[in-house]
Parts: sequence; C-alpha cells; structure tokens
Amino acid sequence: MPEQELTRRALYDLVRSRPMTKVAEDLRISDVALKKIVTSIGCPRPTIAERETIDAT
Repeated sequence: MPEQELTRRALYDLVRSRPMTKVAEDLRISDVALKKIVTSIGCPRPTIAERETIDAT
C-alpha cells in the first residue's frame, strides 16, 4: 500500500472530527502510534469536554 502523507492541518482536522481510535484504524496504525505522532508534531488533541461536544453534534 502506498504511504499516505498528511499535513499537520489535515491531521488536526481528522483528530478533531473523529475519535483517535477510528482515525488510527483508517490510517492502519495503532492509536498509540497516532498519539505519539500527534504529540511529536505539536498537534493539539481535544480534551474530554471538547470530545463530548464533538460527539454530541
């Protein structure tokens, strides 16, 4: 499978729009790997309160 290249903004949008486990599944990596990538590039993750708001919409 060809490698996928995401910009920081695209990754930010993905992480904000869906649970990280689902994003990781789509990218075919573990959720732990995704968390490490997001943290290493300084991409903010939603807080629990923000996640509940996102999930409610």
